[in-house]
Amino acid sequence: DFIASAFAFMAINIGIKIAKVINRDSKALEQRSIDLKKAINSIYCSENGFGCGSQGENAIALNFNLTTKENHSVVLNNLLQSLGDDLPLLCGALGLYSIFPVLENEGFNQLILKILRQNVWGSFYYWITKYGATTPIESLYYQKGDKMSLLMLDYLKNTGKDVIGVGK
Repeated sequence: DFIASAFAFMAINIGIKIAKVINRDSKALEQRSIDLKKAINSIYCSENGFGCGSQGENAIALNFNLTTKENHSVVLNNLLQSLGDDLPLLCGALGLYSIFPVLENEGFNQLILKILRQNVWGSFYYWITKYGATTPIESLYYQKGDKMSLLMLDYLKNTGKDVIGVGK
């Protein structure tokens, strides 16, 4: 899928940087990166952006430099449209990792501020004001019938609390 391919692309590019730091030949990795970028674009990029055109997929594509000169503005515009009309962030943790750096790099600092100040269910500010959240993805408060919240709460209770510092 797109996310796995994007992270493989990122890992290859980290390998290129490491090879250069330790004075190793990176030509094979550089070619692999070029080939993978072409393949990802041909398989996953459409008029909706990358993958299914979600906020997270488009943000990851932009942040990982998967876009080309030809599709960069289309992907960026699709991301910006998905953030309009006072909608909260609809991406998960992986997309969130990319969305703010992309908006900052593209000069949309006011949009970042607008997103962070939204006070609708699911937005960052909602969770801060209502439940004291400390990060944009700390929206794990259980809503009746929300099975994902139950799964996440179970995960935190059993395994995640040591990893992310919750519950200590």
